[in-house]
Amino acid sequence: MNKKLLREYSEGLICSSACLQGETNWHLNQSERNKKFGAKGYERAKEIALEYKEIFGDDFYMELMRHGINDQLNIDEQIIQLSQETGIKLIATNDTHYPFQEWAEAQEVYMCIAMGKEFDDPKRLKHTVHEFYLKTPEQMMELFADIPEAVLNTQEIVDKCDLELKLGNPTPPNFKFTLEYAAKDGIELPKKDELYSFENDEVYFQYICTKGLEERLQHIDKSRHEEYKSRLKYEIEIINKMKFPGYMLIVWDFIREAKLRGVPVGPGRGSAAGSLVAYSMQITDLDPMPYQLLFERFLNPERISMPDIDVDFCQSRRGEIIDYVSNKYGRLNVAQVITFGKLLAKGVIRDVGRVMGMSYQDADKMAKLIP
Repeated sequence: MNKKLLREYSEGLICSSACLQGETNWHLNQSERNKKFGAKGYERAKEIALEYKEIFGDDFYMELMRHGINDQLNIDEQIIQLSQETGIKLIATNDTHYPFQEWAEAQEVYMCIAMGKEFDDPKRLKHTVHEFYLKTPEQMMELFADIPEAVLNTQEIVDKCDLELKLGNPTPPNFKFTLEYAAKDGIELPKKDELYSFENDEVYFQYICTKGLEERLQHIDKSRHEEYKSRLKYEIEIINKMKFPGYMLIVWDFIREAKLRGVPVGPGRGSAAGSLVAYSMQITDLDPMPYQLLFERFLNPERISMPDIDVDFCQSRRGEIIDYVSNKYGRLNVAQVITFGKLLAKGVIRDVGRVMGMSYQDADKMAKLIP
């Protein structure tokens, strides 16, 4: 992220100077630690702060942190001075890595697990203080008693954030296709624009499914063709009833694009493998019929929720497909979903045992005591 992009997209954004590794604070810290920097470090920090102020206006704030770290204490007064000289407001903040102070050691152990280190390893990454927890308003007021406005200014940011997200009512974008798609699929369209929104997703969806099943049936015994057609009709009716043909077409679109580009695509996994529609559209390459896989695991008419299709792309080229979807359907309609990793009970006992220098046998014996 460079300053040019920040200037272009600064509207509606609130920016603050961050921790010791922030651009302004890094220069302030260097001026304290390195005599070669001296006053130049402060002046450079001031220039940078004013540059951010020019980009964000009153939506740029100088952060003041007090975790008990020497480097932070050393630049505390400089940050306050810089705020006074530039007119940039101060806000009191606290890095939060865990919710409660007593969880500090657990965080240290977790860092060891993540980095493959033992707790007693002198070279491991560690926090020198145990202050990175979610402090209460009272604790923050006490910590910044000499400059209470820094705490009160945080409410100003809260007041500025007036966005209300309407959740629980997903509105996927309309399926869009190019003239190339229409020509290849034998559909005639008026040549108005390079990109079209198909007026009736259901019609095109049924067309793609039916055409796709015809291709799949070439490799299936004729005695089962009617069974396949009946199942496909049932699934199409459910998907249309639940208003998801557009979603299915969008997934079909970017998987098709990946294959046209030669980007390796996985055969399918998860509940979508139980859908004959997905198989007919070549979203998956797993025929659910021989294994009696249930379509209802993928989409249940009794419980309306968004379908979820897990798709695997070649790691080195998946960015191409993300860009394709973003450019075609609009970047505001595309987001990458976060994945939360959890340490399960038995596994974490073994991991903590390793970090603490226990033998695998002893840690494994303890883990097996957990039901």
